[in-house]
Amino acid sequence: MTVERGLRLMAGFFILSSVFLGMTLSHYWYWFTAIVGLNLLQSAFTNWCPAMFFLKECGLHQAQRLRARWPANDSQANALALGMPGHLNHKSVICNMSHQYENQTLTLKNQ
Repeated sequence: MTVERGLRLMAGFFILSSVFLGMTLSHYWYWFTAIVGLNLLQSAFTNWCPAMFFLKECGLHQAQRLRARWPANDSQANALALGMPGHLNHKSVICNMSHQYENQTLTLKNQ
């Protein structure tokens, strides 16, 4: 399990249990629900939550980012948009495009 999944599990447990306690014991438990919700909201923007430190200390690891799905820079994004392999840099994309243009002009001249 990763830190991110553990955080979601912990937040879901806290929210459901505080709603249950608010319905059965006291309506003041709804304040705890609001605090957990506000913490989730701020962690969406800052990518930091106090529970993340606790979960890391328990031995959970952060999820690794998937680089295969997302281009690392703009030249790789442009290459993917043009249907070229993502490992090409912008110089090879321009060279490839110029060769395609030359091949098209040569075939037009030959016709």
